[in-house]
Amino acid sequence: MAYRIFRIGHHQELETSEILNQFLNSQIILSVEKRFVECGMDSFWSFCVDYDPKKLPEKGKPPGPRTDWKEVLDEPTFAKFALLRNLRNKKAEAKAIPSYTIFTNEQLAGLAKLKEPTLAAMNEIPGIGDAKIKNYGEDFLKALTAGDPTEDKTDDA
Repeated sequence: MAYRIFRIGHHQELETSEILNQFLNSQIILSVEKRFVECGMDSFWSFCVDYDPKKLPEKGKPPGPRTDWKEVLDEPTFAKFALLRNLRNKKAEAKAIPSYTIFTNEQLAGLAKLKEPTLAAMNEIPGIGDAKIKNYGEDFLKALTAGDPTEDKTDDA
């Protein structure tokens, strides 16, 4: 895991934004954190990019075959996966970041397969660390437990 910091001020917005976008498109991104730093006329956006330098995508080579998660996961697990994917996409859209920077599909599948969803169990899934748990853990746990399509919600009393 490695980090790279980008600073985008209003004077160089277009050129630095392009550099940031090129970097994001050329790396395996684990997370992106953005903050606005208020400094009067020198205010700027700061982006901290957490990426995996060991897994650089090969240039000119298309990504591997896409996984059809509906075929790979059983029906109840796929229902959880779809619920989590929708939540991830809404959060990514709200933050204007790529959805895979929140969780990859592989990580969502791992979450959907959890027998007992907890923050500790989430931390055992490859690629899900403290930052992702801090930023997204509670919301995704709530979705897993409240939106569990296999959970029996009827009272026997």
